[in-house]
Amino acid sequence: MNLPGLAFAAVILFSPPWGAVAAAPHGGSEPASAPVWAELRVLPELSALFGESAGGRKGVVVLRREVPEGGASEVLASDVGQAQRRAAPASTFKVPHAVIALELGLLPDERTIFFRYDGRSRYDLEAWERDMNLRDAVRLSNVEAFRTLAPKIGPERMRRMLERLRFGSARVGSDIRRFWLDGSLQVSALELADFFERLARRTLPVSVDVQNRVADVILLEQRNGRRLYGKTGYAGRADGTGWFAGWVEEKGRICAFAVRLDMRDGTPLEARRETALAALAAAGF
Repeated sequence: MNLPGLAFAAVILFSPPWGAVAAAPHGGSEPASAPVWAELRVLPELSALFGESAGGRKGVVVLRREVPEGGASEVLASDVGQAQRRAAPASTFKVPHAVIALELGLLPDERTIFFRYDGRSRYDLEAWERDMNLRDAVRLSNVEAFRTLAPKIGPERMRRMLERLRFGSARVGSDIRRFWLDGSLQVSALELADFFERLARRTLPVSVDVQNRVADVILLEQRNGRRLYGKTGYAGRADGTGWFAGWVEEKGRICAFAVRLDMRDGTPLEARRETALAALAAAGF
């Protein structure tokens, strides 16, 4: 499917890197359908958001939108190599983390308090120093809350759930409290956009109720018939990886996105969202 008035620099057919068959949904014996092959197109308007034309900004953006004829997804990217390069998901992992905790029944819902502040600890952000439910912990990106939640899931269950969700490398590493920050778990922009597209369409191999709850938690903006869902992430100054991923719904259409920026050169945090919105506009959203 081509977009009117937009030129494409390259067309590449690719298969997602999870193997031929995905994990069985809901722990059943029947495997989930294999990922549909998708057409990856490099869009010059997206490429222009990086490099010299964008003040030297480094990174990538990937967009995924459904092709009505056949049910596959058209994938637009600013750069093929960068779209496939993996990095630590940082706080974007709070979204699959929330899905896993709800699906396993560790949390009954998104409104029940699960993080109890001890009244003494001093965290990176003062806003984290209070009791929180899942909705608050995701929206305030409370790392400490999820560090207490991850050990309750445990390394083996976490790994199995990551494989079931087909999330990135699905590696937990040696530290269950930091694996999404320390580089043990890695994900590419292609994989992250795919995850959010499946959440947007409620096709993850977990209950629809769980997906509805998590989607509601990450709803960022709603105006003029358009809804923006998403989660940012930042791996810290040393690593410099910044993320913004999610999807937009407009007039019955869905477009998932993932932006990864190299922020070691002082790129402001706001650039993650600005880049995503510019990319969506270039693709007609």
